[in-house]
Amino acid sequence: MWAFYFSTYKSHDCILLIFLAFAAIVSTGMWLDYFRRIDVFEKESIVYLISALITGGLMSYVCLLFYGILERAGFTENKNFFTIYFTPF
Repeated sequence: MWAFYFSTYKSHDCILLIFLAFAAIVSTGMWLDYFRRIDVFEKESIVYLISALITGGLMSYVCLLFYGILERAGFTENKNFFTIYFTPF
């Protein structure tokens, strides 16, 4: 909700960036804490959780790179049922 409020004012781009970064850090911290506490008998190492977090974040960039390569090769989505659902085959 606040992100939409700040996005209407172009002079507050820095405030928007700080707010969204803070929200991302808080939500990431909450998820890391949840995954650490969910396993009562054998707690996960924070190193493994952070490495999974970084790997998951980097995979989105790899997918975007792959989608860009496919688009340049001519595989574009044209809203045709057969093209969308049977392209992987």
